[in-house]
Amino acid sequence: MDIKEILKFARDNECSDIHITAGTDIAMRRFGHLKYLKEVPTIAEAESMIMSFLTDDEKAEVLAGHDLDVGYMLEDLSRIRINVYHQRNNLAA
Repeated sequence: MDIKEILKFARDNECSDIHITAGTDIAMRRFGHLKYLKEVPTIAEAESMIMSFLTDDEKAEVLAGHDLDVGYMLEDLSRIRINVYHQRNNLAA
């Protein structure tokens, strides 16, 4: 499951949000409505996708139990805002 492909799909389909939670279908918000992908990330996959955007200092904050809001600039895409939080003892974004 490649997060950059998911982001490109969301951009190409005019989605405003992507919701990643372990054990739940990845959801994309398009024109106010959620669309669910068939992709259900495991806990490890969801954590890997989320952590791939964070610096070492931000990872340490999240692993210490803190929620985090960060901005991230993607190559060939625009700047995205990421909200990382803990849900049911797992990471979500």
